[in-house]
Amino acid sequence: WDSNPRWPKGPQRFSRPPHSTALAPLRRRLYRHWILHRIPQTSLAPSPDLVSKRQAPVLRALGRQAHVQTYAEALPCGGLLASPAALGAIGKDGYPMVKPLNFAYHDGKIYFHTAKEGEKIEDIKRDNRVCFEAHLPIAYLKAKNQPCEAEYFFRSVIIKGRAYIIEDGDEKLFGLKCLMQKYQPEGGYGDFLEEKLKITGIVRIDIEEMVGKEDLGKDEQKEAVLKAMEDRVTLPIALEHE
Repeated sequence: WDSNPRWPKGPQRFSRPPHSTALAPLRRRLYRHWILHRIPQTSLAPSPDLVSKRQAPVLRALGRQAHVQTYAEALPCGGLLASPAALGAIGKDGYPMVKPLNFAYHDGKIYFHTAKEGEKIEDIKRDNRVCFEAHLPIAYLKAKNQPCEAEYFFRSVIIKGRAYIIEDGDEKLFGLKCLMQKYQPEGGYGDFLEEKLKITGIVRIDIEEMVGKEDLGKDEQKEAVLKAMEDRVTLPIALEHE
């Protein structure tokens, strides 16, 4: 740029170069490439506390399945893998569309079942970029002297990825088995009927990015929160100030 006669000198040298608007898509691709590859392999394992409420959310590259698996196994008692979830897609009118769903996680991928026709499927066919959210409300700390003492302890994750409608019969059956093993691990649900498989849609989300965030409290509150998750009690629990 220094050799370009059109590039300003002096105090203006760090302003945008000429025709920078046309270069915006390239800059976005280069920035995304930098984000996805700047984290060394050894730094991908999340800390035990993941990301605290007072830290900026950490963006992690999930092209590496080892990190996805490590993240999932770091969630005690199933954690977020058993919590409510929602899928975000781009609607036909350009507005974001969010829908609750049941899901199963396996080897860095998310599976969910759906009808073979409908708004959700049309949105994915039109643009398969999706956002997936799961959250786990863990405990409510009651206020005692003034409202700002109240706190809600939680764990959450937001995933960006690409959704693919599964047509292959073997993978469709595999996705359904993942769902049944998650929600009815004891088995006893029989075989899948061929006529039901024909009318059931399965979608797979390939994870590209993940942001994790949590607030588990401090000291005695954190101990109570961790114990509640370890004991698999019904969440959320209620806590009181000492």
